[in-house]
Amino acid sequence: MVVDPFSLISPEPFEIPYAGRVKAPSLREIAREGYLSYQSYLSLLSMDQEACFSMLSEEGRRLLSQYAKQETKPLTSFDIFTFDKQLRAALCAALDFFLEETPVFDEKTKVFLTYPPGFLKSSDGPPSPLGVITSENYPVVCDVILQRACVKKADKSLENGRVKNEAAARILKKLERGKNSRKPKEDKRMDLPNVISSLACHHKSLNLSNIWNLTVYQLYDQFH
Repeated sequence: MVVDPFSLISPEPFEIPYAGRVKAPSLREIAREGYLSYQSYLSLLSMDQEACFSMLSEEGRRLLSQYAKQETKPLTSFDIFTFDKQLRAALCAALDFFLEETPVFDEKTKVFLTYPPGFLKSSDGPPSPLGVITSENYPVVCDVILQRACVKKADKSLENGRVKNEAAARILKKLERGKNSRKPKEDKRMDLPNVISSLACHHKSLNLSNIWNLTVYQLYDQFH
């Protein structure tokens, strides 16, 4: 799905029918979550089937092998995620950060149901889900999130550091070990912290006090 320019630069959520509304987190929200947690989320959402499979636990591979013997359709990244508790938890944290709704994995159907924000705190029991994320619409959800974050599908760059979410931290560590040493060096000047610093220094009205209200897409739009 190609998101139109107006929706990309808008701070309002972008609705994906029957799935949920994708937020455009502000720099302030990213800072509160943790920059490295944010990076790990984007990396998870960028992963292809091969990368997902390489990160499966032994138990996850066993369950996936059993499933593959019975299922004839090709396995997707989403399918692989659902067979590993650790990967599933990390993916749920990533979706929770980027969606207005609260994602909850349903063990029976192997999908993420999206509920109104904060429903788990309700004493009245869970309401009906607002949407569902399946292997069919998961690529669309990822695509929209990555477009709004100015990330290309193949961009999986990571940095060492502390990650707030424990599951995401373990994923980040595995991704770092599996990086290809022959991968071309990326332009560090375009890393988010460097762009924030440069734009705050040279822009006529943006500074380190008010730049945090911008979304990532708005930041790069102003930078260019």
